[in-house]
Amino acid sequence: MPIQDKIWKKSPSPLYPGRHELNLKDLSVLIPLIDWHYFYLAWHVQASTEAANQLRQDAEIELEKLLSLKILRASSVVAFFPVLRNGDSLQVYSSLETISEKPIAHFHFLRMQEVIGKDAYCSIADYFNPNELDYIGTFALSASLGLEKALAQTDDPYRSLLWKTLAARLTEAYAEYMHKEVMQKWWGYALDKSFGIRPVPGYPTTPDHSELETLWKLLAPESIEMHLTESRMMIPEASICGYYVAHPSSHYFNIRHIGNDQLADYALRKGWNLDQAKQELKNLI
Repeated sequence: MPIQDKIWKKSPSPLYPGRHELNLKDLSVLIPLIDWHYFYLAWHVQASTEAANQLRQDAEIELEKLLSLKILRASSVVAFFPVLRNGDSLQVYSSLETISEKPIAHFHFLRMQEVIGKDAYCSIADYFNPNELDYIGTFALSASLGLEKALAQTDDPYRSLLWKTLAARLTEAYAEYMHKEVMQKWWGYALDKSFGIRPVPGYPTTPDHSELETLWKLLAPESIEMHLTESRMMIPEASICGYYVAHPSSHYFNIRHIGNDQLADYALRKGWNLDQAKQELKNLI
């Protein structure tokens, strides 16, 4: 039995259930949340060097320009749903009143099949009540709305690259900002402290990228000018879409490999044949 099941705590009902579209009017609140380490990594520059200092100065000048001219817009869609756990999957319902009806969607999660440090056989499903109603949050957001139109009006490649990198960092900062807003205001599960995680499909904790399609159908972020291509690329490029998990013991972990047993089980849950499952999860087998 995963350790999370032994210490499970039920997530509270969201203060504002359902779907919400939100806009951030003042993007300057994101500046203190920017992780410059990843900015330097994107430019393949070592921090604390002369090159990094010059790059930072240029970036801050361009960032001030982006914000003062209101080139970028930051918008998000967040939604909270009641769920019933079924093994390593969740049945998703639109509201408490529809629990007796057919689920509107299913979220399917994979499980570690190894021990890595303190993590053993973890699954996101472990953070939901196995016996009764629980809740999950979902989100799609970007702080780079309007960037493409701005890029089309400049022929300076250095400035374009700076703007793209800054938009990506602002979007990550916006994700952190919105997570706190969800904790304290929209869901309200952590009013005086911060905990919980926001895993994203395609990353180590939730490596099945196809789950993005389910999130997209539920959130419908086209209304805030976010789009998903047939190859599951998000537009704008600097966009994030994922889950909010409120369990106080939730943390990120790495699902690196799954066995044939889980591959077959997951294919059954997703409605895939085995060949499709192998193609979708080829990096895990």
